[in-house]
Amino acid sequence: MALQGLAAAEDSRTDELLTKVGRAFPGAGRKLDRGRFFRLAKKYGGRCNLRFDDTNPVKEDVEYVDSIKRDIQWLGFQWAEEHYASDYFDQLYEWALELIRKGLAYVDDQTQEQIRENRGTVSIPGTPSPWRDRSVEENLDLFVRMKNGEFPDGSKVLRAKIDMAHPNMLFRDPIMYRIIHAEHHRTGNKWCIYPMYDYAHGQSDSIERIT
Repeated sequence: MALQGLAAAEDSRTDELLTKVGRAFPGAGRKLDRGRFFRLAKKYGGRCNLRFDDTNPVKEDVEYVDSIKRDIQWLGFQWAEEHYASDYFDQLYEWALELIRKGLAYVDDQTQEQIRENRGTVSIPGTPSPWRDRSVEENLDLFVRMKNGEFPDGSKVLRAKIDMAHPNMLFRDPIMYRIIHAEHHRTGNKWCIYPMYDYAHGQSDSIERIT
């Protein structure tokens, strides 16, 4: 079982509680559920870090960050390290540029509705975006301009180039970045493009050596 593997792995000394920062206070069940990460870490001789998913500035507020931390302390736990997805925005951006250079990501001009419609179904393959075969140079130029604030919200996204016929629909060119012109509670107005949770979460785990 996975839990038995935790006890055996020498480099698996850190568990992590990832919690999304939102504009609503969690219910009692959600509060109590957070304790399981700390109990697992204690059981297997590890430590538990706390990371906030703050990748969407319009749905986040420091008030709720403080509330979540108070809840954990109320349960009798203390995290080892405190992290935020926004700690890694610079690194995530550089990795996105590298994927573009390798031809593994592209800027898409389709609307959210078009992207959703063209994703296909479980039994029907998706339809590739008409912008999927843009050159590396054009994609780099557009992505940098997205970062520089030249385009309005919803006008462009960065997508991973995987497989539009993949049996798992989540792998059909998932969105990596979207444009959001909104002040972030930690980074201010430095960014107007923000990584999607699925992109930021896995890379953040890698940076922090989370198993």
